[in-house]
Amino acid sequence: MQTWEEDCKKQEYPYEFYAHVIKQYCKENSITPLQLDFIVWSKMQKIMAAESFIKTFKDDDEENKEVINSEELEPYDILNLKTTLENRLSEIRPLICK
Repeated sequence: MQTWEEDCKKQEYPYEFYAHVIKQYCKENSITPLQLDFIVWSKMQKIMAAESFIKTFKDDDEENKEVINSEELEPYDILNLKTTLENRLSEIRPLICK
């Protein structure tokens, strides 16, 4: 009989798969799911929203499309989320002031 985690890894159902990934992340990074939800997730949402906003405005400019597609996103390093968010906001300001 397979355990829930073994079954999850084998069949990779969307919810169960990501629940397992999050559990592993918490274990490896010594952070609790509660901390992840209340401390980290809100910052990650802001960063993702900023990235989406930037991409929307840059997509309007044809010459930037190749640059956007070749850019690699920074990893969501928990210890540097504030810096990452500040970087995204500094990219947004010039787009708004065009």
